[in-house]
Amino acid sequence: MELPQNYFDDLGRAALRFAGVTALLTALYFALRAHLKRDRLARAFRWSLLALIYVIVSAVVLNAFMTRWGFRGDASNHGFVQMLEHEAHRPFSYRVLSPAIVNAGAALVPGQLRARWQPWLLEKSPLLRYRAPYESWNPDKALKWHVAYGYLFACLLAALFAARALTRTSISASPLFADYAPALALLLLPLTFLRGGYFYDFPELAFLFGCTLFAAKGRWTAFAILYPLAILNKESNILLVVTFLAFAASRLPRRRLLIHAGSQFAVGVLLVATVRFVFRDAGGGAAQPWFPLNVLFFLSPEWYAKFFTPFAPLIPIPRGINVFSLALLAFMVAWRWPAKPTPLRRLLLANAATTLPLYLLFGFLDEIRALSLLFPALFLHGCWALNDVYRENEPKTQTAER
Repeated sequence: MELPQNYFDDLGRAALRFAGVTALLTALYFALRAHLKRDRLARAFRWSLLALIYVIVSAVVLNAFMTRWGFRGDASNHGFVQMLEHEAHRPFSYRVLSPAIVNAGAALVPGQLRARWQPWLLEKSPLLRYRAPYESWNPDKALKWHVAYGYLFACLLAALFAARALTRTSISASPLFADYAPALALLLLPLTFLRGGYFYDFPELAFLFGCTLFAAKGRWTAFAILYPLAILNKESNILLVVTFLAFAASRLPRRRLLIHAGSQFAVGVLLVATVRFVFRDAGGGAAQPWFPLNVLFFLSPEWYAKFFTPFAPLIPIPRGINVFSLALLAFMVAWRWPAKPTPLRRLLLANAATTLPLYLLFGFLDEIRALSLLFPALFLHGCWALNDVYRENEPKTQTAER
């Protein structure tokens, strides 16, 4: 092997830098040695590993979403620019919060930084591969694309940490299980984006788990603050009042319960009515019934054996209502149902009773993301069943090992 011409000069400079950094870290260690106790080191390791896993899982899910759907190109009814400029068709125009956040984030970038980043944003950014074919591109759109990308990543992380806190609150499981069950669940999220995906979906996930967490903890004021924001992100989240009722029914006196639920629902109705009034002249419609097609779809046996490839080419994964997925879902819901905590059972039944009929009427075939209001309840039931199954097998395993 032939060495570069200035190899030894570069080697000497690298060795000096390495020695300097080593000396600095050594000095830092001795300065902090008295504070580096075993429990603190263990806590630092646990949080460092947890953060790394959450970042990796969020990146994998975000990449799968962007590769398949991106920001929907220049579609006239729900394209990226149309959403940000509030010119999308109904019902997409009703989802005002996420576009407002992206616009505000882009507005905070100073003009000098915009000018400095512009060549990279327009021509060199790795996000360019997510653009739709022949999609329009300009400096303002490129900047907002990157802001939206970072916003979605932050929402996935927020959803993970909210799900972690919800698991610790609602499931009697080990800290290890509570830490990593959300990451495992999030890896399944791309299976729900079968016929569409929009940049308000990940924020919705964060709101759903945040509201469910506050309801499970009995933090009614925090729930009341987050609830209208969730509605402004997607109007169907007005039904989160059902989640509030599921947890508050056994904690609040009936009068106070009705006052809380009634006032929240009134605020939700007012927000939805206001947004619909503002965008009354937008194209499209508030909702489109798909019931006849849905009946035909769910009565067609071939759809229960379908697969697709959301993660990698030629690697089939059960699609939508595949019988394998339905069997797993049925198991985790039905497993020792009477033994499950009452709030968990009430949460699932109440949300299913409101969501499933609406899905049959206004959902589209196997677009599972339309059942997002059920995701926190299904997550909790999956965690409870998985933890219980493994816990039930522990004595047998230990006996066999002895």
